[in-house]
Amino acid sequence: MVLYSYKNFMARLIRGFRSHSTARNYKFSCRHFCRFLIANGIKGFDKVNIAHIRPFHLTDEHTTPYGRAASFAVIRQFLYYLEEQKLLQTGLH
Repeated sequence: MVLYSYKNFMARLIRGFRSHSTARNYKFSCRHFCRFLIANGIKGFDKVNIAHIRPFHLTDEHTTPYGRAASFAVIRQFLYYLEEQKLLQTGLH
């Protein structure tokens, strides 16, 4: 379920005419988030809550404030997409 939603989100971005480099950055951030969830035993987005999102932000490997902010912005958009699809509780983005 996690990977299926990720792939649909990426397909939506590509249809929205995002540049290749932008899509690549989104891909890496979303994949990092999905891998974090899977590594923590979360198999579906319906189980995700704020207690999972905060520790995820601590695992961010970006060394600059700009890099961290950009990564967090991508994850917020991904979470909003999941809320739109009714796969995630409302308000986590």
